[in-house]
Amino acid sequence: MMASRSILPGPIRRPDGDTTRPPLTSLVDMMVILLVFLLKSFSVEGQLVTPAADLQLPASSTRVAAETALSVEVTTGGINLDGVRVAPLPAVDAEEFIIAGLQQALADVAPAGLDSTTPRSANVQCDRRVDFAVLKQVLATCNAAGYDDLALLVIQEGS
Repeated sequence: MMASRSILPGPIRRPDGDTTRPPLTSLVDMMVILLVFLLKSFSVEGQLVTPAADLQLPASSTRVAAETALSVEVTTGGINLDGVRVAPLPAVDAEEFIIAGLQQALADVAPAGLDSTTPRSANVQCDRRVDFAVLKQVLATCNAAGYDDLALLVIQEGS
């Protein structure tokens, strides 16, 4: 009958009967190398912006990271401000160029104490299926509400 060997770490018996332990220095070196590799593999920035569930952002080859700002989401169902529906999607041929519900919501969330010369920023997420004329109305409304620093969010190609 063959003696079973344990796979658990423990003393190793040499043929001459002497016992030794595995060299820990080599094992620790390997663990440090694996740890450094894993840390370098993960992104340092993380995802700053999470698109709305029913939103398909257009693809782009840009490498500029998004800044944290107020989020204006233009979906096929309507216009949201930080996830809260503030206006229905306007008609493409609407006579009014400013979207009243969005303008009021932007005015309500404006930080207190800022004068009109302080630039305010917003990230605009627009579904690729929404007509450009609607996006133009949203951008004009944001600008009319005092948001001059606007960024259009896209998905990086290849990610």
